[in-house]
Amino acid sequence: MVLRWDPWRTSLSAVSALRELPNTQVRFHPDPNFHAKRINFYYGRKLAVLLGSANLTVGGLESNPEDGVILELDAASSEGRQCSQTFETWWRESTPVTEAELQRLRPALSVSEGAERGERRLSRERETESTADAARQRQRHLQTAQRLFELAQATENERHRLVEQAEAYLARAKELEKQQKRR
Repeated sequence: MVLRWDPWRTSLSAVSALRELPNTQVRFHPDPNFHAKRINFYYGRKLAVLLGSANLTVGGLESNPEDGVILELDAASSEGRQCSQTFETWWRESTPVTEAELQRLRPALSVSEGAERGERRLSRERETESTADAARQRQRHLQTAQRLFELAQATENERHRLVEQAEAYLARAKELEKQQKRR
């Protein structure tokens, strides 16, 4: 996974959690304008590319209305090769996120924690704005969870990680449903 470090918005705890996932490596891209949100999953001769709008921030992970799409490609096709080459370029341009790097960034965390708390508060306020928005958001989470469950069955190597992601989307959808019922 290639990320851009933003001390005001990137969640160090989320980056740490990503580093703990099996078969996952995390790198920081040096370009301050790097804004790609993509995950490549390889299984057999296939490549599934998850493209979305979510940032690795509290809002992006917990409450912002986000969207995404999964493209399934033949890894050997010109499109599959192009997706792989683009990601490989980003990978080469990036530096590994090591435990030492996380420790070096911890002082910035104390600054960004305040921003995260403010973002959480704004996210909660946005969530309560509209029941219709919550219902649409819940539906998107359910659709994403369903698609991730389907993709999880495609490969045993990625199954564990995809199931965890699908469960997180499903939990978020259930949480939104409870909020909607309370209104």
